[in-house]
Amino acid sequence: MLSGCQSLSAPVTPSPQQNGAILDFNQTSPQAKQRQSEQFAAAMANHVAEQRLMFDKEGQLAAESAAKARLVTAIRQHMHTPSTAVSNARYVEMPAVADGSIDKGADSLLESFIKTIGYQNEQATADDDDYDYDSDYDGYDYDAAIDAEVAAADEDYYHDHDHDHDHGDDACGCTSDNDAEYEYEDELALAQAEVAEAQAELDASGDYDEDDYDYDDYDDYDDYDYDDEEDSYERLKTGVTTDYIEMKRAEKAAASTGDEAGMMTMMLDMIKRTDEQVAADNAYQNQYLTFSSVSEHNPQSRTLRSVYSYDYLAPTIQSSIQLPLMLDFNRQRMTVDASAIKPLFVKASAYMEQKSANVDKALSKEAFVVSFGLPKTLAESLPTEVLYDSFVNALDASFAEIPASAVSDVSAQKDAFASQLGASQVLKVNFDAKQTGAMMGRIVKHMTHDLQQHIDAHPEKYADKTALKERLERLSLYNEGYHSTDMGALMQLVEAIAPLSLNQDNYYYLDAKGALLGKQQRMHLYSPFLNVQQTAVNQIRYNAKDFGKHPLTPLLASSFDTTKGAPTPIDGNQLLADVKKEKSYAETARYARYDYDSYVEVEDDGEYGEAYLEYDNDNEDVYRDDAYLGE
Repeated sequence: MLSGCQSLSAPVTPSPQQNGAILDFNQTSPQAKQRQSEQFAAAMANHVAEQRLMFDKEGQLAAESAAKARLVTAIRQHMHTPSTAVSNARYVEMPAVADGSIDKGADSLLESFIKTIGYQNEQATADDDDYDYDSDYDGYDYDAAIDAEVAAADEDYYHDHDHDHDHGDDACGCTSDNDAEYEYEDELALAQAEVAEAQAELDASGDYDEDDYDYDDYDDYDDYDYDDEEDSYERLKTGVTTDYIEMKRAEKAAASTGDEAGMMTMMLDMIKRTDEQVAADNAYQNQYLTFSSVSEHNPQSRTLRSVYSYDYLAPTIQSSIQLPLMLDFNRQRMTVDASAIKPLFVKASAYMEQKSANVDKALSKEAFVVSFGLPKTLAESLPTEVLYDSFVNALDASFAEIPASAVSDVSAQKDAFASQLGASQVLKVNFDAKQTGAMMGRIVKHMTHDLQQHIDAHPEKYADKTALKERLERLSLYNEGYHSTDMGALMQLVEAIAPLSLNQDNYYYLDAKGALLGKQQRMHLYSPFLNVQQTAVNQIRYNAKDFGKHPLTPLLASSFDTTKGAPTPIDGNQLLADVKKEKSYAETARYARYDYDSYVEVEDDGEYGEAYLEYDNDNEDVYRDDAYLGE
């Protein structure tokens, strides 16, 4: 065996063709050395250039980096500029596994695990039900056993009394005190003699010597059956897989004979949708259903006004539901259509004996919008305008940290939506579970950092906000313990365990100047657990022309009109206070009636009421009946 350095008797001449070497140290000519030096310098320059082309922005990633730069610029400009938006979303469903796929007919991993656990429980329950607990006592003669015990007791009794008669018992069978004392002494002496005899036999045998006893030599495990333990361990390791195989065999056997499968299998089959059900959803629901909205965003006033619409248009029915909603972060208020909260106040008013004027106004036909403000304590703890600015800045910074490889240029020539918008550039960003989780992690970190900086810059405003500062500090410490990509990995783990996965492709449409004209979202919800793959397409147009001619725009303008003569929004905070006050009065009155001397419930025309009978202390023969029937 040879080791270490080895030398050859004849040197090997380096050859550039063999090992790529440029310098030949065997050359002695100055001209040759100069030429080799020039060649070596050129080779090094080429090597560095190749390195930069591969990893630097000047290399192959230049297109992706440029696309990302255009996207970040367009989004930043759009978020900080007043804009309007018109969106239109539709849905379509497909079976989770296509026909002809190798996975057709197979269960998902989560479904297989649930079925196996259910099979184990069903088998354990079946074993308990089949066990005959009375089998151990079959043929047992209880009467004979009782008679034998009674006979044995009688024999002991008569034996003891025969001994008493031998000592001169009287006719009543009683013994004297002296006889009892003699009997006790005889029994004690007999017991002591037996103990002494046993000790003598043990000493004579010489088998036991406490001083010479070898405790280490004692082995109580010689007869232990280790094979049983190994069998149990192997069963523990292979139990799940073994039960899975047994479960699948039982399923196939039940299918071949037409019998019912296990309970868990039946439940999962009921949840899972068939291919025909998916096709029916598309034919009778999805192709007629549309979600649309119009909105106005003003970053200077920090307001977002929107109208959301749920529209169903079919040959036999037409339905439309609209919901106006406005968020005002400067005033810390939310304004919503009164029809959205009327059901809540109708239910709350059922507890009231007399509705307040504010509640009656909210339930009237004239009620249009209701405005809610944050509670004073919550509004003072952290202003909503600070939260708005923090979120916008976090979203801007988070987009800037998206990997350049996630952004790509897409041709706009065959894109119908791009033609409608007049876009010349289309940029695609894929948000899978990993990218979505990382984006969420970045937003949380940026918002926490901005809020912490805001509090540090205004200590006088948050001097007494100890709880808020402590929460932010704890959140900051948490943020130091993970990377944003860890959140992406966590989302992937959740996706692997959960019965569904969500991927999203975003297409951003830009004009020649780089301004954002529109956006198209394609969300893919995949659930083999339910045997459905749903695709939602949401197209958003950011231009005033489409916004002005949309049928929801007049409703948006009238819902949040602030001009003179416009309907005044109902104060939602005062409305909630009135409901709470009236409910408190009703509760107090109801509990006060419980203190009456007698309480019964009566029924009047199907409506329950309360009747109270009070005893008149002045006249024992007179009762007063005060009855109250609810409205």
